[in-house]
Amino acid sequence: PIEKSKKKNSVAISLPENEERDGVENVEELGILMIGSNKLISSKVHLDPYSKFTTVEKLDQSPQKRPETVPSKYWDQRYRLFSLFDRGVKLDDESWYSVTPESIAEHIAERCRCAVIVDAFCGSGGNAIQFAHTCERVIAIDIDSRKLEDAKHNARIYGVQDRIEFIQGNAIQMLEAGCFKGIADVVFMSPPWGGPSYQESETFDLHSVVLSNGKRKVDLFQLLSIAYQTTENIVYFLPRNVIQVQCARIKMHGSRQVEIEQHIVHERIKTCAAYYGKFFR
Repeated sequence: PIEKSKKKNSVAISLPENEERDGVENVEELGILMIGSNKLISSKVHLDPYSKFTTVEKLDQSPQKRPETVPSKYWDQRYRLFSLFDRGVKLDDESWYSVTPESIAEHIAERCRCAVIVDAFCGSGGNAIQFAHTCERVIAIDIDSRKLEDAKHNARIYGVQDRIEFIQGNAIQMLEAGCFKGIADVVFMSPPWGGPSYQESETFDLHSVVLSNGKRKVDLFQLLSIAYQTTENIVYFLPRNVIQVQCARIKMHGSRQVEIEQHIVHERIKTCAAYYGKFFR
């Protein structure tokens, strides 16, 4: 059962004694644009391709060999996805191109330090594992039982399973029902982007991907409004080619601002994250 958090406001927490993390990388502000009465702040951050907290562990004899269904270009990136991959990390075919690279997940987790965070589409656990290092409690949801079992397995490899509550179900339904209102300090969303074909388009339209809440269709633009029913502190993980002004056209509450942060690795924009609310400034 989900219990109400005793903490009303988002707060920074102390890491366990065995954790030594040196904070958020230097985020550079690029500019500010007003979209109606909403403020869109553009920023960028340069990140290393590999984890800065965990040394890549390559065993002499890897316990896994490349599955035939996994293209070499994804397999070659496995240590960027999970530095402890050789300890037996599990990914289904879709997760190979959808899981957040570890260095990016680490950076987002540093910016999301709080008491309780909801990872609404946790997949194989890349983000949830990193949130478990910076938040007191992680609520990780996925509708896919296979992905959820992989996430639990991967969390055990990283030794953070006791800080994550895994729930199988429709996250959209739960957010609409207010299951986490008064509980979550932050809602993080990394929904499906419609497969790797999004990279072939010049721009990514939030209306182009449609999910279901079990009764009706919900596109990625509408999903933002649903998340706002829980908290104004939202992080939306998006493709690098997302139409940024769409992220600022939602009816906002509170601070009425969004920061679109570009994640740059090897001088290339890999992904973006939209941060809503005062919490992240």
